[in-house]
Amino acid sequence: MEEVLDSNFESLYPQIESAINNANFIAIDAEFSGIYSENHLIQTLFDTLNDRYETLKKNIQQFAIVQFGIATFHHIPFENAYETKCFNFYLFPKSVPLQNRKLSWQVTSLNFLCKHNFDFNKFLNDGICYLNEPDEKLLKDCLTKYDLANIVEHLLFEEEIELNECKNQISKWMARSEDLTLKLQVTNPTLQYILHKDLRNNYNNIWTASDNKSISMLKIKSDVHNFMLKQEDNLDEVLLNSLTKFSKIFKLLSSSKKFIVGHNVLLDLMFMHQQFYKPLPDSYVEFKNNIHTLFPEIYDTKFLSFELRKLYNVGATWELSSLSALYEYFTTRGGFLSFNSPKIVLFEECSTPSQKRYHTAGWDAYFTGCIFVKMAHIFCIKKFGPGLEERIVTHSELINSVKKFVNSVNISRSNEMYMKFGEEDPILSRPEWLHVKLKSPSIDIKELIKKFSSFGSVDVMPFAHRCFLVAVSNHNRTYSATCALDGERYITCLPKNTSRGDSIRSPSSIGLARMRGDSVGPLNVLCQQKEETIENTHTCRRSGLTVSKSLAQLRIVMFHERCGPGCAFALAWIEHLSRLADSENVFNEGERAPAPKRSIAITWCAEINCLHQLPTEITILRLTQEGF
Repeated sequence: MEEVLDSNFESLYPQIESAINNANFIAIDAEFSGIYSENHLIQTLFDTLNDRYETLKKNIQQFAIVQFGIATFHHIPFENAYETKCFNFYLFPKSVPLQNRKLSWQVTSLNFLCKHNFDFNKFLNDGICYLNEPDEKLLKDCLTKYDLANIVEHLLFEEEIELNECKNQISKWMARSEDLTLKLQVTNPTLQYILHKDLRNNYNNIWTASDNKSISMLKIKSDVHNFMLKQEDNLDEVLLNSLTKFSKIFKLLSSSKKFIVGHNVLLDLMFMHQQFYKPLPDSYVEFKNNIHTLFPEIYDTKFLSFELRKLYNVGATWELSSLSALYEYFTTRGGFLSFNSPKIVLFEECSTPSQKRYHTAGWDAYFTGCIFVKMAHIFCIKKFGPGLEERIVTHSELINSVKKFVNSVNISRSNEMYMKFGEEDPILSRPEWLHVKLKSPSIDIKELIKKFSSFGSVDVMPFAHRCFLVAVSNHNRTYSATCALDGERYITCLPKNTSRGDSIRSPSSIGLARMRGDSVGPLNVLCQQKEETIENTHTCRRSGLTVSKSLAQLRIVMFHERCGPGCAFALAWIEHLSRLADSENVFNEGERAPAPKRSIAITWCAEINCLHQLPTEITILRLTQEGF
């Protein structure tokens, strides 16, 4: 594996460019400075894909990729093998003129990287710089519109001190030294740019040159200086190139249009978008379109592993959830499934097995590409027949066997839901929610949570008075959880159908704020937060009408963050009200009579004596006297 740093980037770039252009596919991986903001939003099993995108976007905006891995895989003609070249990049956001760049760290990420031998000295002292497109344009405009004095004026305090120290040394050298040359250690590209501009423009007996770590001054004659000025490099371009080194790699990956392979790759794609392309858009659809434009074909090995599990009984779910577990499985006890699959040949002679480490981005990219080849070979045998085990499988056959899974990206905390780039997302097959009612008001919600703890990843949300919605991660657990609740203390209603993919939020008088709740094992509790109080009444007298019939239409309004006609929030309440009234005469009238913002309107046909059963979260908006 080649370790790519700022100091050797220029010398290695031709090799990286050649490897990408000659690859049949490219595997990627990234290590981050954090993934959860201080007030991070919780990912739940109730989320829609749009919800999940918004949650992840808010959680990662202040963090960055600090190490990026690329592994290129080239199919060797007439051989059952792929040659791979691995590159591990340390990335560091250097200071840029007139931009105050920031990098946030999550303590758990620091601990994680330390545990896995991340070299912080290389990261800080020799990391490669990058700019996304808006920042690159801002820098170009800055260099065009502002003079050197403006750039110096906006230097950081530490940069200003370093610049003054350099100028003092240069002044002493010019005044007293007989030496023809002076070399100063200056690693900051902006300071190098300022010194070049200042010395070349203001002194006709000095010329400057630089490399990544230093700047050199040479005393020359004035006529030579004039000649050098005509031949000089464009200093603006030199600065721009030094600050956009990894941006060139990102553009190379995108322009090559080679298909990209990642493991649980959604976060990698979101970080790449905001760090090297543009800030993440508010629109989930726009994000999908942007990624599909940048990388038309993407394969997620975690998603492939779930699809593979449907064909073979390859062990427990947790064994397939991590990159290391998959790689260990397919290279040891699960190797029989991929018998005679293409061999992976490392290009570097120095890369011995003992050097391979998990959670080093370059090696993780390599492991990702390896398990992709293994799994694609298994799908190939399944598709074209076992006869392929006796001959060399072509690259085209390998890729055609997984073509139906292209651009399908796994969504964490739900192995029944995935994102589809380049087309409409699929109708979700995630498990139905359970609607659970407590018989006893003394039962604490934590007791209910504890009851579900044996069913793996489960979320519980308060829904109505002594009622809860329960979401589980797969269909098998829905039945198990239902059976577990049968007893004297609980009523388990029929599962709530959520195949439409709508999300639900617990109703309150004006809405719901998702809050971090207590956690027991893998469970997360979502709690209500009432931001203001609206007096509720459930009496006919408050409506201002005299009701003379036993049945009446009740138009009620319920507030919700993102509700609308036909959303799951409305459907769930319709079901709940139907049970209270023992009637099916409940329907959403939002399309005929729009409700106020952040609310839904439901017409309910019920006996008047049912009114006192309405949960306190409901506000009566209108009660009519029309009977049935």
